[in-house]
Amino acid sequence: MYGVIITGHGEFPIGLRASAEMIAGEQDKLATHSFIEGASFEAFEKELAESIKKFSQELDGVLIFADLLGGSPFRAAMSAAHGLENARVITGANSPMLLECLVARDGSMKLKDLLYLILETGKEGILSPVLELDSVYDADVTEGDGI
Repeated sequence: MYGVIITGHGEFPIGLRASAEMIAGEQDKLATHSFIEGASFEAFEKELAESIKKFSQELDGVLIFADLLGGSPFRAAMSAAHGLENARVITGANSPMLLECLVARDGSMKLKDLLYLILETGKEGILSPVLELDSVYDADVTEGDGI
């Protein structure tokens, strides 16, 4: 089994976890680390590093989901994961990729394969669907007796 850590600014990690657990149920080996405004970066970095190290030692590996590329949580995660063969950082975290990870993290896939699956799912979850309501309303008005 792979451990999962969600990190980010403010309430992002807590909200993403709550959303995922609402859909997929309560999860073991899932941790959150929020970087709060005014908090010490050094203390945050140390706490996150301890969590990453613990999961990487106890489990098959650890996947760390960060909110923003280049942000403080991302930088702290990259620093902590550096040199750990079984730790990977994913940035731009979204619900589809986290849910995919949670259902596929049982250890039956190699870390690299799971990582690619998660990234593909995350990309596929980014869309801008357009509702074609105008054509539906136009058809209703022009057909039949109207109102």
